[in-house]
Amino acid sequence: YINKGLLIPDDLILKFLVDELEKNREQGFLLEGYPRTLNQAEMLYRQMKADHVIAIHVPADEIINRLKDRWFHLSSGRVYNLLWRPPKEA
Repeated sequence: YINKGLLIPDDLILKFLVDELEKNREQGFLLEGYPRTLNQAEMLYRQMKADHVIAIHVPADEIINRLKDRWFHLSSGRVYNLLWRPPKEA
């Protein structure tokens, strides 16, 4: 998938993630940037019940600012941010 510039399917990501998290469940873990979609969140919840969840509120204007600088490359499926992670070529 990665060599073709494609996103890894949710079910495959979840399998790898759960396998690794189960190895160290007693130590605890923190997920940052995952899940990114409702589908990923629902799949993760069905696999692993969280002991604790920390929700970070981001003001709507900040979300809008982040989204307006987001750029999606159709042919590769890659997502960029024009300020923080611009593509090598525009």
